[in-house]
Amino acid sequence: MGKVVAIASGKGGTGKSTVAAFLARALAEQGRSTLVVEADFGLRGLDLVLGVSQQTVYDCTDVLEERCRLSEAVVPIGRMGLWLLAGGNSADYMPDMQRWVRFLQLCRRCYDFTIIDLPGGLGELVRQSAEVSDLVLAVVTPNQIAVRDCAQLSRVLQQRAPLQRLVINRVPKKLNGSIQDLDEVIDRTGIMLLGVLPDSEVIQTAAEDGKALAEGKEKTAFENLAARLCGQYRPLVIR
Repeated sequence: MGKVVAIASGKGGTGKSTVAAFLARALAEQGRSTLVVEADFGLRGLDLVLGVSQQTVYDCTDVLEERCRLSEAVVPIGRMGLWLLAGGNSADYMPDMQRWVRFLQLCRRCYDFTIIDLPGGLGELVRQSAEVSDLVLAVVTPNQIAVRDCAQLSRVLQQRAPLQRLVINRVPKKLNGSIQDLDEVIDRTGIMLLGVLPDSEVIQTAAEDGKALAEGKEKTAFENLAARLCGQYRPLVIR
């Protein structure tokens, strides 16, 4: 059985979708069949980040409403064992939770990893997804608002998702403002650290262009994050 990993954040703007996309690429490149599920209904964007907007016909709502099968809706990303199930276009859509749970159970049987890109915040879809996931990755940026919201996310999900790990995203070469170091982010959120990702125009440009990361520190950071997710030792790449 595969693992379901929910990517969550206390607020929007932490780069959660970018993390989901490039983490999924790294997992697939390491030989693990990976599905990315875009669950932020109405704010579709992963098809652009992964460069398959022209190939996307069906979306997650079509599968949940049984208008097509999962195998018909997923879009392959290259030939590396990576697929995308794009989010729907209706912001008013809310899946039936029993169907959503059954859907995630199906994904667990079909793929080594299912990465769920959840909407920001503390809505019911986030809570239900956390409860049936094997792990919640909380994505935070090193600033006061994001850290406080991430800490609240962790508290709310604690009873439903006791296994949480932290990804600190968009870390600049030098921290400015009230956050003095990354240890403060870890202490204030109360979540064990899994990985650190740099603030980089290279990542932003690749996401906007729908391309994979070229060799460099940015790609290494995601490769290390994927390996650590799989229980392998890899060093943190901060600078």
